[in-house]
Amino acid sequence: MIAKSRSPIIKGSLELSVRWLTFSLSLMLALVLGAVVLITQIQHAQQAQREFHLASLGLLANTLRFQIERQIGIVDELSHNPLTSTALSDSRAHDSYLAPLLDSLNLTHAGNMSLSLLDYQGRRLSGVPSRAPPESVVTLVERTLDSRQPNARAFGERDTQHLLLAFPVLDPDSGDINGILLANMAIADIVQSAMKDFERSLGYRITLNDQELLTSALASGERYQPVQADVRSLIHPSLYNLKVELFGTVSAWHRLITQQSLLLLLTSLLLTWGIWRLTDLLAKRLTHRLTLLSKAVLDSPLPNAEAIPMDEHGDEISLLSNTLRSALSEQARIMEQLEERVAARTQELLISQQRYQLAVDGSRDGIWDWDLNSGEIIYSARWKEIIGLNNDKLTPTIDTFFNLIHPEDEARVQATLAQHLRGETPVYQVEFRMHHKDGSWRWILSRGTALRDAQGKPYRMAGSHTDITEQKKDADALLTLSTAIEQSPVSVVIADLEAKIEYVNPSFSETTGYTLEEVKGKNPRILQSGHTSKESYLAMWGALTHGRRWAGELENRRKNGELYWEEALIAPVKNAADVTTHYVAIKIDITKRKHAEIKLAENELMYRSLFENNMYAVMLTDPEKGRVLAANRAAQNLLGWSEDALRQKERAELVDFSDPRVAQAMATRQRAGHFIGEMTMLHASGRKIPVELSSASFHTPNGQTLTSMVIRDLSERKHAEENLRLAAKVFIHAREGIIITDEHGDIIDVNTSFTQITGYSREEVIGKNPRILSSGQQNDAFYAAMWKKIADDDSWQGEIMNRRKNGEIYAEWLALSTIRDENNKISNYLGIFSDITEQKEHQKYIEHIAHYDALTGLPNRVLLADRLKQGMVAAQRRQQPLAVAYLDLDGFKNINDTYGHSVGDKLLMQIAQRMKLVVRNGDTVARLGGDEFVAVLQDLSDINSSVPLLLRLLSAASQPVEVGELQLRVSASIGVSYYPQSDEIDADQLLRQADQAMYQAKQSGKNRYHVFDAEQDRSVRGHHEHLLRLQHALVQDEFELYYQPKVNMRSGKVIGAEALIRWQHPDRGLLSPAEFLTVAEGHPMAIELGEWVLNTALAQLAHWHGLGFDLPVSVNIGARQLQQPDFIERLRLIMGHHPEVKPEYLELEVLESSALEDLTQVSGVMEACREMGIKFALDDFGTGYSSLTYLKRLPAHTLKIDQSFVQGMLDDPEDLAIVEGVLSLASAFRREVVAEGVETLAHGLILLQLGCELAQGYGVARPMPAHELMTWAHR
Repeated sequence: MIAKSRSPIIKGSLELSVRWLTFSLSLMLALVLGAVVLITQIQHAQQAQREFHLASLGLLANTLRFQIERQIGIVDELSHNPLTSTALSDSRAHDSYLAPLLDSLNLTHAGNMSLSLLDYQGRRLSGVPSRAPPESVVTLVERTLDSRQPNARAFGERDTQHLLLAFPVLDPDSGDINGILLANMAIADIVQSAMKDFERSLGYRITLNDQELLTSALASGERYQPVQADVRSLIHPSLYNLKVELFGTVSAWHRLITQQSLLLLLTSLLLTWGIWRLTDLLAKRLTHRLTLLSKAVLDSPLPNAEAIPMDEHGDEISLLSNTLRSALSEQARIMEQLEERVAARTQELLISQQRYQLAVDGSRDGIWDWDLNSGEIIYSARWKEIIGLNNDKLTPTIDTFFNLIHPEDEARVQATLAQHLRGETPVYQVEFRMHHKDGSWRWILSRGTALRDAQGKPYRMAGSHTDITEQKKDADALLTLSTAIEQSPVSVVIADLEAKIEYVNPSFSETTGYTLEEVKGKNPRILQSGHTSKESYLAMWGALTHGRRWAGELENRRKNGELYWEEALIAPVKNAADVTTHYVAIKIDITKRKHAEIKLAENELMYRSLFENNMYAVMLTDPEKGRVLAANRAAQNLLGWSEDALRQKERAELVDFSDPRVAQAMATRQRAGHFIGEMTMLHASGRKIPVELSSASFHTPNGQTLTSMVIRDLSERKHAEENLRLAAKVFIHAREGIIITDEHGDIIDVNTSFTQITGYSREEVIGKNPRILSSGQQNDAFYAAMWKKIADDDSWQGEIMNRRKNGEIYAEWLALSTIRDENNKISNYLGIFSDITEQKEHQKYIEHIAHYDALTGLPNRVLLADRLKQGMVAAQRRQQPLAVAYLDLDGFKNINDTYGHSVGDKLLMQIAQRMKLVVRNGDTVARLGGDEFVAVLQDLSDINSSVPLLLRLLSAASQPVEVGELQLRVSASIGVSYYPQSDEIDADQLLRQADQAMYQAKQSGKNRYHVFDAEQDRSVRGHHEHLLRLQHALVQDEFELYYQPKVNMRSGKVIGAEALIRWQHPDRGLLSPAEFLTVAEGHPMAIELGEWVLNTALAQLAHWHGLGFDLPVSVNIGARQLQQPDFIERLRLIMGHHPEVKPEYLELEVLESSALEDLTQVSGVMEACREMGIKFALDDFGTGYSSLTYLKRLPAHTLKIDQSFVQGMLDDPEDLAIVEGVLSLASAFRREVVAEGVETLAHGLILLQLGCELAQGYGVARPMPAHELMTWAHR
């Protein structure tokens, strides 16, 4: 029966089918891929070709722009060079600078550009003549002069075109056009040079200002993928427009496509042949064993197991072969037992049916039995119960069954059933939903098997229905959970109790870079970065091992080494017995959030820093409540309130609502949301502050409206504006003449006082040079020195003689200053002068009263010092002795007391005139004061030749004097000293010697003269002993500095202190300078003492500075110390030991007579000190003598009026006149004045009336130790 049913098998048919099927599919795939590759290759070639064109165009455009811009840049830079403009107006500059420069540039750029320079009328001055048509040059020049901007014009034939450039040369100061710089650029040569690398590969077409310049030979053919670019000047875009077009050809593109197609065809043929060979081998391999198996079955009339060959390959064919062997073996065994079992099985079948019925009735599954021939289907009670139809009668058809199935499942059930009935599946099994009587849907697992006849046709089918609704719900829930974990955006990790990973979801792999296979069985520490603290891990495991959850942030490392932050929640997983079986971790990658938090913190810190450190006041306010929410330090400083205090203030306490601009500002801000303008705010002290306020409203994320305010203090600006207005008023109303010139010295403005002083009106001098005022009394050397001083120091001041318009010569004090612009270039000169003609006349009078005795007309002490010094110099030079006769009248006091000062004064005047008559013309008779006179007798042949003169002086003094009806008689005692002597001696010492000798004459009986002699030797020995004692005192630190304050009597302010040395003598107590300093005069010991005073005073200044007590201190400098050649070096060295002391806190005082001993040297020292910042004061001013010229040469900042004049001015009109004269001198020379010896309130009041505000003396304060001065000053 089996043999009859077999159909014939064609040998090799399966192999051939497989071969052709595989070959057809592969060939179709190859053709599709080939077409796709060809299209892709064509598109790629098109894109590559276009990109090549664009890249070439960019390179060419940049090359042309660079070449042309380089040439234009040379012309532009040269036209803006100030030297070019200067050279146009200065032929020497043109010949020495510009012409050689143009020749050099023309030689350097001979191939591409030539330059020429024209004046403002278009005439060529230098350079290469332009090859452009003259009319083109004229037109271009006129256009450039009109527009004041660079212009260009092309000329020439195609392929040889040139670009003519014209650049204006502007005056840097006035902006006028001084000339035109022409450049003839061979632009066609530049373009051809740049195009030489493109001619073979690409076509091109280039136009200049829309006129064709160059075209390649390819341009005549068909163009493919053209690209264009405009090349314009970056410096001056309007000069030229160069259009560049590059393109390929269609024929070249077709050749490329043909080559690609042929290459693809050859590749396809080779691939087809390879596919054919591969499918042949594959088909043979697949069908060989099947052929052997089919041959074994066909060759035997009744197939048996032994005929089937053994196959141990282990694949599907091997399984088929072995299954067939087993089936045939089992078939044989069954056939042998079948007959003997039929009877027994019949009986067993009956029993089985009974048991089956019992099983069906007791089973939880519903049973169905379907007769395929009749179509009747039987359902068990449980079957109907599952869907709630246990009491309902059902039509026993398959349609009834399908009517109960969910519409969405019906087709799938029918298909599964059909497959089983066709024999395609061994068992019918399917899940679907059936309609329950209560309206719900129940999930059913339907299983069954079809019974088939000998032909394999099914005739009956039975099976069961299992209600899996609850299992389905559980499975759905589990599937949902599994899907949620798999698709969760957060990482999920499950580990066992040993912390070995069992599961990770895809988000974990996406976050870390590790797959499940890479981490399974490993510890999570593979993610550790080393940045998370050990304590964090200990806390985590401590919580987990005690059955608690742990949450925290970890910084881990991805597989690629990148660090990331994650927020982790780890919890133990427990079973029903509450025993931990696993750990589950849910992790969220918070790297972006952490970075954002860090960035937010940085931004917060940055913006807070900007807010706090803003130079302007910034406040944040609530406009509804009118309250300050925040204020930076600048706002607190501006308004005088702390930030906490500002938060408590009402708006009216901070803003001056009396200012009408406030209401307007608030209305503007409310309407527009912002405001910028000026208004007035209030300081904590009540002071009004002018401010510029910028206010803007904004909304916070929670909808609150806030206002930010930026406040700029305008106090300084307002003050500056007021100062400008004041300066304008000063310029107009100043009593001094003011003249302003430009940098060339031409007058651009003068004030009213200028016209009043000079007689010239403003219109007459504008545009002219100030030399119109020259009197001719200053030579060229004077002006050269003046301009040198201005060039060096930007200023000069001095006295000058000028001429008014009416020809009158007048004296003026002129101060010249240089005014520079922001580039430090001279823009103007400022001259301020005053007419000092009357002062000069007054000066002569002051000089007279300053140097001559007001009563007798004889030289006074000042002039005597000068004459004596000059006489000593002459005596030294001529080697002729000089005699100093110190004369004191005998008996004058009695006459004064008896007859009064008026008679005494007349007596003195007559005696003075007599003494003046008895000496020679070259001699000097001076009155020191009272009844003391000094005669300086010069050019003596020897000492004895002075005797006749001395006798005549005695005679002149002793002759009777008639005063009215009185006849008076006095005598004189004269002390004489001579110069030169064996030892070095100065004028003061010489005078003291004569003074001592005069006392000897009085003691010897009066009316005689006495010559200073050997007693001086004994004095010298004593002097030496005193010097040794001073040296010892210096070593033993017995000296101490006291400080006498100097005050402003009008304001009461302490302006400084004078350092005065004291000697704390172990035997004699505290000694004043008068008791020991004279011993050191003229001795090197004076220098040591002077430097000790300097060091000690500077150390005290440094100490005071550390305590916050800054007070200038003046130190007396002796003549010998001041005249040391290295005085400045020594001073710098001493100052260097006290770097914390600023030079302006030190003032050096020098006696007037000391300063005049070597005027050149002393003035140089003073100037050097002034450059260091150290000021000078002339001490005891008025006791010496110098001309006002000398005073002008000494750059002393302060004059100190000698205390003898101050103390005597209350009683002595002469002393008062001297004080007035000194004050007038100081005012004329702009010097500060300090009055010494102010003993009483009366002294201070008179000085204030005279205009002297600065004073020192016992009436102010006595000298005191350093520690007391600070307390005194604060009191």
